[in-house]
Amino acid sequence: MIFTKINKTLFFLALSLVLFIIAYIISQKNNFTTQELAAIAQTNLHEKEDIAYEKLNEINKYLETTSPKKLFSWYRGNIFNLYKEEGISIYVYENDSLRF
Repeated sequence: MIFTKINKTLFFLALSLVLFIIAYIISQKNNFTTQELAAIAQTNLHEKEDIAYEKLNEINKYLETTSPKKLFSWYRGNIFNLYKEEGISIYVYENDSLRF
């Protein structure tokens, strides 16, 4: 009975040591400073700004020849999934009224 308690204690001690080592290794891989995280976020933001700028130029060119009401059918075919894929949403106003 005493031998079983010692075995259990040693088992849990060894297990906790192994888990500590695993946690330490994982924490070293995911260790970013605030400056590194800000730089990554800024890079991602600039990429999304470029995508939004391209899409807005497409919409602008389309709206030069057609009315905003017709934008619905064109928008669904070309850039409908922009919000789902990139997290970018575009709103179109005409005379202070939201059209799309």
